[in-house]
This record gives sequence, structure tokens and C-alpha cells, in this order.
Amino acid sequence: MQPFSNIVLVEKDKSNLKKIKLNLTNIGIPTYIHLTSKKASFIKKLEKLNPDIVLIASNGADFDLNETFDILKALNKKPYTIYLAENLADPIASAFKFDITVNKIDLTALPIFVMSFLLYKKVFAERKQIADLTNQLSLIDKRIAG
Repeated sequence: MQPFSNIVLVEKDKSNLKKIKLNLTNIGIPTYIHLTSKKASFIKKLEKLNPDIVLIASNGADFDLNETFDILKALNKKPYTIYLAENLADPIASAFKFDITVNKIDLTALPIFVMSFLLYKKVFAERKQIADLTNQLSLIDKRIAG
């Protein structure tokens, strides 16, 4: 079983939280989803949780998208960002640098993107671990040879 991933959802509507959670758990992605729509709460959740993913719903917060990215930048947080757009032709989606844009009405693509990101993160961590072990072996070889 995969470890749980932390997701912060910037959204006012609690029913969307349930839909997102259902979409992810139906394909076996265990997550903790933390809902927020207030700026102060968003900052606290970023600082405390260090989320893997931030889902940002269109018109989902009491603060604007510029502030969202300013907060992420100021806290030096670089989670994977997914924009939940009302439709994929949403001009906001192309104006901001989201990692992915998903249709908020039809969330069927969301689990695929979340799973892809989590698998990428896992592979990246394992590659780092292999590189660290290779470096340790190299040091041992140098000690033995020298």
C-alpha cells in the first residue's frame, strides 16, 4: 500500500472535497485532504503539512491566485499544483504556471495526474537513495584501495 499523501485543497465548497476524495480513494490513492479558503489558514497548512500537492479551485478562495503563488514562493514551498478549472478553456489556466489543469466538473483525470506525480516522487526518492549508496560504496572502495 502506498503511503498517505498530503493534499491542500483551496476551495470553499465542501462537497467538492468529498468528490475529490472519492475519486482518489476509488483507485487506491490514500490521501489526507485539507480544505481551506482563507489566506491565514492556507499559510498555516503549508507550514505545518508541507503538502505534496496543492489543488486550487477556480473561485475557490477568499484570496486571489497571485496571492496563492506569492505565498508558495515566500514560504519556499514547491508542491505540485493542480488547477481545478470550470472548463479547460479557462484563460486563468494558461495565464498561471500550474503543473496541470483538470476540469472541476469531471474529475476523472485527477487521479491519473495525482498517481503519476506520486509515482514520479517515489522514483525520484529511490534514485536519490541509489546515488547516496553509490557514493558510500565509492568511499569504501577508496578506503580499501588506499
